[in-house]
Amino acid sequence: MKATQCTTMVLASLLCGCSTTYTIVEPSIRNPYTKAQFTDQILDNEVTVEFRNGEDADAVLFQLGDDSCTWIDPNTSLSRVVRTNDVQTVVKRNHLLGALDGFGIGLLGGSSVGGVTIQGEFAAIGVLGIAFIGAVVGTVYGALAGHKYYYEFVWFTRKAPTGIGREGQPVEKREEQSR
Repeated sequence: MKATQCTTMVLASLLCGCSTTYTIVEPSIRNPYTKAQFTDQILDNEVTVEFRNGEDADAVLFQLGDDSCTWIDPNTSLSRVVRTNDVQTVVKRNHLLGALDGFGIGLLGGSSVGGVTIQGEFAAIGVLGIAFIGAVVGTVYGALAGHKYYYEFVWFTRKAPTGIGREGQPVEKREEQSR
């Protein structure tokens, strides 16, 4: 493999980064992730709230209620309230974990590039040097970008006779059992 291909792959993996996604659905018996767990995870963090209409907002002290979400805008220090159904995603970043992710990806990428490009008697020292440079670059990039936690909200409305819910979105269909 050529050095340019190796470098391209390493840069692509750095740009992709690492993330974790959780899905939050309406309260039910089979809910995989509850609102209380969500609130505990993000209460003391600055997050980005992404709305269904494509807009987003920065938030601190984000709280999720049954019918509304409240938070404080860190830029203006004003409290905001929106309907829970208008929230699509909440994104939390962990910069320390991002730095560790970047360190690992940079170390692996740097040692790969060094192993492919450096030949000769002192190749091991050269590979270690390139791996160190990759680890430093990856750590800095990872710390700036942060590890992203995506909390996706999935809301269903009551089933309409047509099987289509609010805003034309399909609604989970349940078969009724007859006794």
